[in-house]
Amino acid sequence: MSIVSLELQRARQALERFCAMRNPALQGSGRSLCCEQHGDGLILLESRQPEDSMLSPVRVPLVRMNYRDGNWSVYWRVAGDDWAPYPHLPVTDSVQHIVDELEQAPLHVHWG
Repeated sequence: MSIVSLELQRARQALERFCAMRNPALQGSGRSLCCEQHGDGLILLESRQPEDSMLSPVRVPLVRMNYRDGNWSVYWRVAGDDWAPYPHLPVTDSVQHIVDELEQAPLHVHWG
């Protein structure tokens, strides 16, 4: 297994723990957080159940993290499908720094 694969696996586990800790607070709202791998990156998503329970949940990407050359680049959605570097932590060498930043984000702006 490559170093990139190992780092992605480790990061995904950390983000899945983060989601598992946040999801009980969202219970009853029809929302939950999850993490998916896309290439050499991860995306933190919010899953929202539409009012019409017959419809499939809507998955909204919130934060994107790309791994390259030993560092994580962090992006957040600013409008539609546009991404911008996260202003407080655009690059870091540790996914734990990302999790810490998400926990401290003012008003938890990532998940509406």
